[in-house]
Amino acid sequence: MLTVTMTDQTTVRTWLNRPTYWSETGDTLTETAPPGTDYWRITHYGFIRDSGPFRYQEQTGNFEAKVRVAGKYHELYHQAGLMIRIDDQNWIKAGIEFLKPHRLSQQIQLELQFG
Repeated sequence: MLTVTMTDQTTVRTWLNRPTYWSETGDTLTETAPPGTDYWRITHYGFIRDSGPFRYQEQTGNFEAKVRVAGKYHELYHQAGLMIRIDDQNWIKAGIEFLKPHRLSQQIQLELQFG
């Protein structure tokens, strides 16, 4: 389960890959990601994933994004964070990932293509 606090309550948000279990109350979004979902582009294993739940708002011009993430990490590679996305091949995500019992890792993955 993931909980994210959002400060701007006036903006319309929508889902890409809406999870079965989620709720949004006030400034808090809580969701449970389905097993096997993720976002990756061509890993060294050849994986491409574009299936994770993604709650987003469209933005133009300069902006500042602030989130507070709290998760109940139980399984290897559970993660939560922030994604800025143009499309399925151009995005950046930053978050916290569960690696081993009692160990979390900060990670940033950048996937942008220009031209």
